[in-house]
Amino acid sequence: MLIGAGTLTSPTQVEPVAAAGGRVILTPHADLRIVYAARSAGVWTIPGFSTATEAFALIEAGADAIKFFPAGVHGLMMYKALRAVLPPETSVVAVGAIEPADVVSWFSVGVKALGIGSALYSPGDTPEKVQANAGRFLREVRRFVED
Repeated sequence: MLIGAGTLTSPTQVEPVAAAGGRVILTPHADLRIVYAARSAGVWTIPGFSTATEAFALIEAGADAIKFFPAGVHGLMMYKALRAVLPPETSVVAVGAIEPADVVSWFSVGVKALGIGSALYSPGDTPEKVQANAGRFLREVRRFVED
């Protein structure tokens, strides 16, 4: 299991995560200083990008993977256009506005993982609601794997 912290917005936030045993950090944006801080701390970094310029800068800085954000807003067509120019070995995580019905489509275009937020949990949701939401995502993942 890879445990860490998400939505980091400053390089000063990296060291406390590493000191607590975190092994990965995610950011919503393309801040190269955070990538460098994560590499220095020995933790994986998955920073966010929306454009080819950001993606290539993050790859050059040594990001372990990059996070297409907000994926559901930008959409599959934009991702496919970006994927066509990214180095083939680049691991991309799609995060933001992902719904269960989107799972198969995102994996089919080559993303390595999905980040799920409010479609899984929103403040005030009961444990039963979260479990039901998770079940919908798991069914779609299984559908992709079995096809």
